[in-house]
Amino acid sequence: MRLVRTAKFSVIDERSVARLSLRSLRDVEALLRRQGFVILCDLGDELERRLAAYEAATRLFFETCEPDKKAQRAGGVYVSERGVPMFRKGYEEQLGLRECFRVAYADVSRSDGAWCVDEKSAETWRRLLVPLKRIADAALRACVREEKMDDDDFSLAFAFRYGEDATEGVSEHCDKSLIVVSPISDVEGLEVFDLASQRWLSIETLATHGKELLLFGGTALQAASGIPACKHRVRFPPSHDNRKMARYSLIFELKYGHYYRHLRHFGD
Repeated sequence: MRLVRTAKFSVIDERSVARLSLRSLRDVEALLRRQGFVILCDLGDELERRLAAYEAATRLFFETCEPDKKAQRAGGVYVSERGVPMFRKGYEEQLGLRECFRVAYADVSRSDGAWCVDEKSAETWRRLLVPLKRIADAALRACVREEKMDDDDFSLAFAFRYGEDATEGVSEHCDKSLIVVSPISDVEGLEVFDLASQRWLSIETLATHGKELLLFGGTALQAASGIPACKHRVRFPPSHDNRKMARYSLIFELKYGHYYRHLRHFGD
C-alpha cells in the first residue's frame, strides 16, 4: 500500500482514503463531501499524551472497579437536543452488548460530582474533551458558513467497553450530531461507509491507534450543509485474530441547540 503526500493531505492509493493534517481543518468540508469521513493526523505530542492518559484511566475504571461501585456512578438525566429525557449520565451496563460511561460537555468545568467519578479521573477526561471539542468546532466552522454556536450546548461524550467475548455489534446508522470525533481503537470493529468507493471500510485497519482521529458528520450537519451523514456500524467477525481483547472506544458528539430547534418539543 503506497502513501502519497500532497500539500493538503495524504492519500492511500489502494482505497483513495484521505488523511487530513490537524493543522488543515479548513479543508475538511471537501473531504467529507467526497468520502463521508476524514482521518485526522499530525495530532502533536501533547494531544497524543492526553489520549494515552485518558485510555489508561478508562481501562482502569472499567476493568478494576467493582460492579456495585460502577452502578453507583450514575448521574443526572441527560435531556437531548429535542428536549427529551434520554438516559442517565455516568455509568450504564448495556446488557448483552457493552458497558458505557457518558459525560455531558456542559459538565466539563464542574467539580461538584456531576461526573460521577473522582476528580483525578474527571481531570483526565477534561484534558481530552476540551481539544476534541475545539477540533469539532473548527470542522463545523469549515462546513457551515453561517456559524451558529451558542451556550445551548448539548454535546456529549461516550466511552464504551465491548467485552472480550462480544459478538453482537451495532447495526448501520447515522448519528444525529453535527460533528463526531473519535480516537482510533486498538481493536478492530468500527466500519464506515466510504462514499467515494461505495464500500464499507474498517477504520482500525486504515488509521493508527493513539496517533490519529476519525471525524465525520451526522444528520444535523447534513441538514445544515448538505454534507452526507456518515453511515457506520460496529462488527465483530468471528475470525478476528484479537477478539480475546476487550474493545474500548470514545465518541465525542458536537450538538448545538440552534441546529435542532425545529425538532424540539419542550413543554410550555
